Amino acid sequence: AEHRIIALHVLERRETPGLGDKIIKDAKFVGQFSDLTAVPEFVVTKKGATKPFEIDAITGATISSKAVARIINDGRARWSERLPDGVTQTPPAGAGPGPGAAAPAAADTQKGD
Repeated sequence: AEHRIIALHVLERRETPGLGDKIIKDAKFVGQFSDLTAVPEFVVTKKGATKPFEIDAITGATISSKAVARIINDGRARWSERLPDGVTQTPPAGAGPGPGAAAPAAADTQKGD
């Protein structure tokens, strides 16, 4: 069975109101984390996502956007060792995401958006 990221749920945050808090309020951003495979790692782009593993950054909150992607990637790495058919392999270039899993995590992303 394929391991999947079902959704993004932020449990705790300390963000600048109106900017960094868009990681929970911006439906387009949050929606990018729905029903995904998690290989290769997610990367954040400011130019518009064109690949399944790219995440569109929130304008004015790039640091927060990158923090969310890092949290998802870190969770995936931790869980890949514990799940059958781990996700440590990387698919061939251009193949898009493969099997994967991620765990919810919390982090302080307040670093000056």
